Amino acid sequence: MTWIIGTRGSALALWQARHVQQLLQESLPNQPTQIHVIQTTGDQDKTSPLHAIGGKGVFTKTIEQALLDGHIDMAVHSLKDMTSAMPDPLQLTAFLAAESPADAWISAEYPDFNQLPNYCTIATGSLRRAALVKRQHPTATIVPIRGNVGTRIKDYSTTAIGTFLSVAGLKRLGLQSRHTHPLPVQSFTPAPGQGVITVQTRRDADPLNAALSVINDPRQALLSRLELAFLYSVGLDCRAPLGAHAQLINNRQTLSIFLSTMETDLFMDECIDIQVDSDIKTLSDRCLSWLNENK
Repeated sequence: MTWIIGTRGSALALWQARHVQQLLQESLPNQPTQIHVIQTTGDQDKTSPLHAIGGKGVFTKTIEQALLDGHIDMAVHSLKDMTSAMPDPLQLTAFLAAESPADAWISAEYPDFNQLPNYCTIATGSLRRAALVKRQHPTATIVPIRGNVGTRIKDYSTTAIGTFLSVAGLKRLGLQSRHTHPLPVQSFTPAPGQGVITVQTRRDADPLNAALSVINDPRQALLSRLELAFLYSVGLDCRAPLGAHAQLINNRQTLSIFLSTMETDLFMDECIDIQVDSDIKTLSDRCLSWLNENK
């Protein structure tokens, strides 16, 4: 039986699906696979801010429904597009190691993000990136931008001095240039799951789920599940400016988070060691309390 791989139709999504297909073909050469492109709500509405049309789920819900209905056998996603509301019959079965979790600052005129002019204009559709900008450059004006990677690189300069894209996406599409400048994750906290490709399947697809272990990266799975556990616990998705980045340092599991009010005038940063599951719940409760206190 041929395994059907569901994916969005953007250049980056297709690269990721073909990468998963190639890894499977290398490990399981006798198993045929086929890619099936699915148009999502987020692909149809390319202008509205994500938080206004349903958050990150606009890129995944249609594909998840195809998986639930049996039209595809697995779905390939950017992990940062996954929400805290996955249908119970589905699971994330494989995680591929991220090239980088970092954001890149894209600007032809101002390569140093730390040295931007006062009252500059910056293009981003991300609440998290907008808040991180306002923390460092409080006089900056944020203008919205949507579209695929190539579109944003081409269009940002019509309204702004710069924009942001993920380092991993730029690498995968070969679009790094002298105008792309990676930002340190210590000061510009990534989105949960940024840079990670994940494969989603039905829980009851036992032979397939077992087979996918050949492409799963155990270290990345551990780190990604920490970020997802926090995301599920706090439940904000992209309805609030939120960053989360897990690391494994000398066998210590750490989680760094960034949070801002919607007005982007108050900011919260924390980095904690994760020793037991309750540490994540404690951190998420602290975040929600902080947001409630600063409404």
